[in-house]
Amino acid sequence: MNLHIDKIKKTLFLSGLIFSFFSTNLASASLPNIQLTDFIESGIDLNLRNPTYSNGTLKTTEGGIVRGSDIRIQAQTIEYLRKKENNVVTETVTAEGCLMVEFGDYIFIGERIEYDIQKDAGIIYNGKTSVNLWYFGGERIQLLPDKTIVVHDGFTTTSPGCHPEWAMTSDKIALSNGRFINAKNVKFKILNVPLFWLPKFQSDLKSIFESPITYGLRFGGKQGPRIRMMYEIFSWYNLKTFFRFEYRLNRGPGGGFITHYHSPDHNHSLETINYVARDSSIDDPDERFRYRFQGVYHNFFNDNRTRIRACWDKLSDKDMPEDYHDDTLRIDEAGRTELLVRHQENAWIANLMTRVQLNSFQTVKQELPSLEWRFHPYVIGSSGVVSDTLVRAGYLDYDYANSLKNVHDYSSTRFEFRQNFYRAITLGSLTITPNTGIIAMYYGNSPIKSSENLLAGLFSVTANMHMYRFFGDKKHVLEPYILYRYYTSPTVNPDEHFIFDIEDGWFRLNTVRFGFNNNVYYKSCISNCVHRYLQFDIYGNAFIDTDTVPEVLQKVCCDLTLNTYRDLKHIFTTAWNFQNNQLDHFNYRLEWTVSANLAIATEFRHRGPFDWRKADYSNYILDSYRTNSELRTSALSDRRDTLLFHTYYRFHPYWVFEFEMRKGWNRRSEPDYLEYQTDLTTNLGSAWNLRFSYQHRENDQRVALYFTLGAKRPNRTACCPPPCVEF
Repeated sequence: MNLHIDKIKKTLFLSGLIFSFFSTNLASASLPNIQLTDFIESGIDLNLRNPTYSNGTLKTTEGGIVRGSDIRIQAQTIEYLRKKENNVVTETVTAEGCLMVEFGDYIFIGERIEYDIQKDAGIIYNGKTSVNLWYFGGERIQLLPDKTIVVHDGFTTTSPGCHPEWAMTSDKIALSNGRFINAKNVKFKILNVPLFWLPKFQSDLKSIFESPITYGLRFGGKQGPRIRMMYEIFSWYNLKTFFRFEYRLNRGPGGGFITHYHSPDHNHSLETINYVARDSSIDDPDERFRYRFQGVYHNFFNDNRTRIRACWDKLSDKDMPEDYHDDTLRIDEAGRTELLVRHQENAWIANLMTRVQLNSFQTVKQELPSLEWRFHPYVIGSSGVVSDTLVRAGYLDYDYANSLKNVHDYSSTRFEFRQNFYRAITLGSLTITPNTGIIAMYYGNSPIKSSENLLAGLFSVTANMHMYRFFGDKKHVLEPYILYRYYTSPTVNPDEHFIFDIEDGWFRLNTVRFGFNNNVYYKSCISNCVHRYLQFDIYGNAFIDTDTVPEVLQKVCCDLTLNTYRDLKHIFTTAWNFQNNQLDHFNYRLEWTVSANLAIATEFRHRGPFDWRKADYSNYILDSYRTNSELRTSALSDRRDTLLFHTYYRFHPYWVFEFEMRKGWNRRSEPDYLEYQTDLTTNLGSAWNLRFSYQHRENDQRVALYFTLGAKRPNRTACCPPPCVEF
């Protein structure tokens, strides 16, 4: 009895719900094949205006909305059909007129949709959608259950208009995960004119931020006009491949492939350039074939304890990097061909290095190979003395460039052992650190074709003091210091063994460096952070009992960094040479961020004839071994004055002016030079950018136009200022 009453209540409830939902009278409608409860239990939300019902179909021509678990359809005319025959449920929606569809993360507009609710799939006719800055459209768009969409006879573009300035058309375009595109029979068109064809195209739509399409046109120069095109032909997750083609009107074509890969965890990366051109260099106008095969590979594994770095660069001639110097045919680590394997444990670090000469016009210290083993510094017992041990072994071959005359290649095995002991002694604010050790080296070959053994003793002591005082919201930190170094005369003079690099240049040294390092910090009342206002280090270098340096106090140096404001920075370095009574160097750099639209940087550099060009400026072994007159007549003496200038000005949200210049003069054996480059960049819409560039170089002048498809990546940290140090 109670069950019968519940059925009656349920029937009355459903009848009232249906009556309130349909504004028309359904009493005369026949319901032979469908139960009203099927509309409620199907999981579909129907909101139709003035619908009619016939043979299991609800229809409206006055507008409505259909909602499902993964879809929302809004249109002027909607037909909803639900039937059940032989235990098979058929449930479809057909809609057209002012159509808008939400399917997963996509939003479509189109003429008509046919959607199967049971299969969670459908077709949109003459539809369009967008992903990031990309727009898609086609005659038929398939909606698949895995939320992949397939566009038939469709197009892809970044132009939002009805008649796009450019488009990529294809017979079939598949888009998955909202970012990965896979297309077949692809045509690139500009103003509906086909320019390029590919049988297949795969890409990551997020690569719009890495400029997937570039056009360039360059005039002038000794090489003549050049037309360049570059397309991203493959992009999948973090792997990208670009095809580059260019044509020099008075020489011929050139082309190649550029590949970039970066793993999501940043542990693996690969960059390659493979380029071949029919061209000539400035120095060799009769050349007909030029190439560049370059790459850089990085890999971290074994919990980041092992690292592999490999780079290679095979060039047809030495002018190749300069003639093809642009952002698309350049890898920072150019010219070297080497392999480094580094492994680190808690107690030691080992490095295996191999370097070879791949280009005959380069001078290279080949390592075939070399091994370095460094033990982690450890404290000996309870003495507080720290032990630091280094061992190196390898076969070195110094191979000069073929163009150099009056030089001879040389090679030798080299074994090195270096042992240091040091201990820090603290006396209040004073810290004294003595350091003593030895260096032993063995050369299997020498200029007189015999083996040589080198042994030298090393001793140094460092003393520094840390003092500070507050002046209101400012803090002055004063650190006086002194460093004394003494190296004994080696058992073998540098002339008696081969010099492969700076590690072979051991000789007697007896010097003292002393100075005062000053830092002034201030606390910002606005951000409550501490900023450095001033860094000022003044120091001198004294030589004791050194025949090549008669003056005890050879130089006094000054390094100054002043942040006048947070957007204005001054950098000043200078040195006075007492031995020659003149400035060794004088460098001044100004960095000024005037506003969000204007920035200026300028620098003046002066180097005197007695300011030697050294790999390590603070290494004075060379000064102790060679006399001033010997160094003055060598290539280490390079007197010059240089002026650098760089400005960036955004005078309109879509227009940027950039100017770079460098001028050099007062060189001993080279003429003065002036080089500058002017760039004017603007946005043409549809994520297309135009850059007009004029380049004036020492031996060439160029005018170039670059068209790039790309967008600026959103700056997610713009609203989050960097952390600062608090008192």
